[in-house]
Amino acid sequence: PIKELEQEIQALNKDKNKYKNEWQDAEYAANAEAEGTQGTGQFGKGIVYKDKRNYADEIKQKFIELDNKVKEKEEKIDKLKERNLILQSPESNLEQLNQEKIDKESNGFLARLVALEELSKDDPNIRNINWLITALFVTIEISPILVKLLSGKGPYDYLLEQKESQEVYNEYFRIQKEQRLQLSEGKSKQYMKKLRSLKSKFQKQNTAVCNSLRNFFINKFSMIKK
Repeated sequence: PIKELEQEIQALNKDKNKYKNEWQDAEYAANAEAEGTQGTGQFGKGIVYKDKRNYADEIKQKFIELDNKVKEKEEKIDKLKERNLILQSPESNLEQLNQEKIDKESNGFLARLVALEELSKDDPNIRNINWLITALFVTIEISPILVKLLSGKGPYDYLLEQKESQEVYNEYFRIQKEQRLQLSEGKSKQYMKKLRSLKSKFQKQNTAVCNSLRNFFINKFSMIKK
């Protein structure tokens, strides 16, 4: 459709230029008749002038009609080009996204692992390298767990135990204070039982923490002496 419209515009422009030249000649002839320089040679706008003026106006009107047709067809071409651009844009974007996806998948880490797996089927050396890489990644993933399992108690663990012991100690004195306030209400037996339980627990934890710290520092000093 665009090519057909362009051909029609070309033909209309040819006719438009023809009428433009005729209109200019007719306009000049009408003005010259009115001035008395050509035609009858009489000055003024008589019958001959009116005939020439009407003819010039008719040619001018045909020129304007052709010019309007050219503009209409040019607007149609612009709209068609704009529509084609809109219709082609999603396809272009889709093709670009597909190409980016293909590039990403072909150059990604997973694609490289798959390629390495395929190569390892035929080459023993590549197979060994593949196993080493797999073992390396597994080791990196589980290394925090291994370090935690293999390492002994450190200062953080001792401080954590001390904090728990302090919490028991604070709870012990809180209940002791409540027990004193509840003596007048006959509820001291229940609080005394709970108090004795917490006191025993605190003493055990405190003893364990002290022993752990003492053993820890003894081991450290022994290592320094060696």
